[in-house]
Amino acid sequence: MNLNIRALQIDLARQKETIEFVKSYIDRAKKYDYTHVFFYLENVVRTEDTEFFNEEETYSLEEMKEIVDYALSLGLGVIPAFENLGHQEKLFFYPELEKFKETKDPDCVKRSFGVGDACPSNKEFLAFSDKYISDVCSIFPGEFVHVGLDEPWNFAVCKDCQERIKNGETKNELFLKHILHTYELCKKIGKRMIMWDDFFENADIVRDLPRDIIFSNWNYTYISQIPNGHWTNRNKKDWFALYDKLGFDYMFCTYANRTSSIYNVESFTEYALKHKPIGAIMTAWERADTFYEGAYPHIAYAGRLWAGKISTKEEIIDLYAEIIGSKKIAEVLYDFTSAGDGLNLTLTEKSVKDGMFKYANGKHLVYAVKEIEEEYGKLTGEGKDIVTDIYNVLYAGVLALKSNAIAKEVFANYELGKDNSYLIPEVQKIKDEYVKIKERADGLWAKNRPGIKSVKNKYGKKYESIFNGLDTVMANLAKNERCGVLSVEYLFTDMYATGQAIISVKHKGYDEEVVYHGNLKQAGSNYDLGGIFGYNFKTRNEEIEYVKFTATGEGAMYPSYFRFVYNGQYFVPASVEVVEGQVMFAEKVLEDNTRFAMLGNDNGVAHFNHVELAHEKHTIKVTFKPL
Repeated sequence: MNLNIRALQIDLARQKETIEFVKSYIDRAKKYDYTHVFFYLENVVRTEDTEFFNEEETYSLEEMKEIVDYALSLGLGVIPAFENLGHQEKLFFYPELEKFKETKDPDCVKRSFGVGDACPSNKEFLAFSDKYISDVCSIFPGEFVHVGLDEPWNFAVCKDCQERIKNGETKNELFLKHILHTYELCKKIGKRMIMWDDFFENADIVRDLPRDIIFSNWNYTYISQIPNGHWTNRNKKDWFALYDKLGFDYMFCTYANRTSSIYNVESFTEYALKHKPIGAIMTAWERADTFYEGAYPHIAYAGRLWAGKISTKEEIIDLYAEIIGSKKIAEVLYDFTSAGDGLNLTLTEKSVKDGMFKYANGKHLVYAVKEIEEEYGKLTGEGKDIVTDIYNVLYAGVLALKSNAIAKEVFANYELGKDNSYLIPEVQKIKDEYVKIKERADGLWAKNRPGIKSVKNKYGKKYESIFNGLDTVMANLAKNERCGVLSVEYLFTDMYATGQAIISVKHKGYDEEVVYHGNLKQAGSNYDLGGIFGYNFKTRNEEIEYVKFTATGEGAMYPSYFRFVYNGQYFVPASVEVVEGQVMFAEKVLEDNTRFAMLGNDNGVAHFNHVELAHEKHTIKVTFKPL
């Protein structure tokens, strides 16, 4: 294996870095056999038309040219990457450019997420974007430019786009015409166009595109046989087989996992090499509240793998050990797969039910952290910085397990009517450990980003949210309430699901209350696990007349069963009725098994073409009887 293009990405759009750090990152690309550096820019470079851009978060043309020239001096190619439709969030930070926003009309029907879409019908935006991309590309010699075109969540919802649709154009045609406009721009400035291909899952236009466009396919999970779909209902195709058939060039894009887990690179590379990719990109996104260090061993491995210079387990472990300075930690990282788990800051309001996979993964995580801790004090220099970043991520996972265990105990005590205040010291210990995590992270920030602020203060807000959340948990535990417990189980099929559940409870003698509004996604979804999952929710310690479960947003939801406990009495479903919307198999929530009801529309293409579907509500009402 020796891919012609092996690109290492740095995300300068979401977090500005010092020029010295970027040069060190470029050095890493050279050392580990990458051929190109992929600069994700969006609008992070100031030009003659955008001098009003915030200097703290952007680079001058001269500063960016210094970075580009440094990469060229090492013999590396440079690929500038822009966004020419979606992901214009930072562009709209500036009042001067809000007029280009697709959702600027207050009465337009839009999704509840994705606020960074530009309007493809706005000729002034097209002229601005064309000139901006041209101006920045003037300092990037080389063959390629990446123009984004991914994730246009609110595509064609404004009155101008809707007028075009009323006059006979389809959303697919609007998307195609915008891509072709961008294609002509790339030809005009002498570049070959690269674009993300994820929205072809919604807009079937691949066969209508010029064959010299290069597609970049991102997938950041384990790839089994063909790439996973991305959006609602996960429309999947054997994309690379299709591209080979149609005569397109394409690249596959992996993710620089912060704990250097290698499952994504290994599995995606194995799939890709059944076909004819011209290259691969190691992407590293959104480091405004995190760092690159933990991914360095993984980054090195991918570069060497794609250059055909490494293949065996022993070679990978030796490479990790060389970078980190510890063979033992290298072996741990090779054997450990981390897909992430979040700290539950609502321990007293809701809890996630346990499962065998969660149990096994937790044991694996605790073991890995213990092994790393034994070696951590022996490390020095860059190796210690790398392991510090990895250790922070993994130890936060351990704290999440501890918090989940506390939540489980809290809800057991709710059911039994026992005091929970004795758990306050355990929550305080978790907070104290998070203080240590932040202190280590502060050290990495000071070393990597002297004088650089976190974009939108994401770094500060991250830890502020954690500390405030844990303080709230301790305050709630101190109340020593007797509460009811509502258990809700549901089928979860999709890690990219964006549907929202609204769970309302009507107690006797009280008005109907919402006990939860949000996504019911769990950590297992990061592993592409499907099956029956569940939550416990705190309620009043009063008899329930009924529970309403509402699905809204994009996609369908699949409730499976409900239980309720108060004053030590257990209740199960007695009846179910459809209140509103599109509901199938409502009667299946009356029995505790693996069957489920379906609430909402699960067709992703329909949601793309008709955004108003995401605003519909689909509701069932469940009454209860004693067990």
